[in-house]
Amino acid sequence: MTFPALSPKSAVTGAADVIRLTADTGVIVSAVTFPDSKPNRLMELARGGKIELAVSDPTMDEVAAVLTEQFDWPASDILEARRQLERFAIRVTSTERVFAVADDPDDNAVLECALAAGSVYIVSGDRHLLQMGSFRGMRIFKAAEMLEVIEQQLS
Repeated sequence: MTFPALSPKSAVTGAADVIRLTADTGVIVSAVTFPDSKPNRLMELARGGKIELAVSDPTMDEVAAVLTEQFDWPASDILEARRQLERFAIRVTSTERVFAVADDPDDNAVLECALAAGSVYIVSGDRHLLQMGSFRGMRIFKAAEMLEVIEQQLS
């Protein structure tokens, strides 16, 4: 499989040779819950400065809700996970409302974050987003596919 060449970043911070991506709630939850997962590998790449991860308050709030409701995490652990993520992630505020996913309106927050961040890629396990394939020029990949893209880009 051949992946598109790295595009220059449009901006919030960083150099043109660093991949900026936006991950959805499921990817972030998997990363913090399953240390041997591919989503966690993406977070480690972001923590190490190999890629840039963009997040927004709506995404972080949804992550907290999922960790509480589905994984029974205590509030103190959620707060610590959020603090750690915010140390290396780029926090953006969405400036444009998007209504691209009618079947699951919460997915629109991911697209809004990606737009505000100038992300090149979106990483998701969500079928609604994956079915789109791309959004306004940003390719949408599963975590395993994104890791392949990153390996190609960094080699």
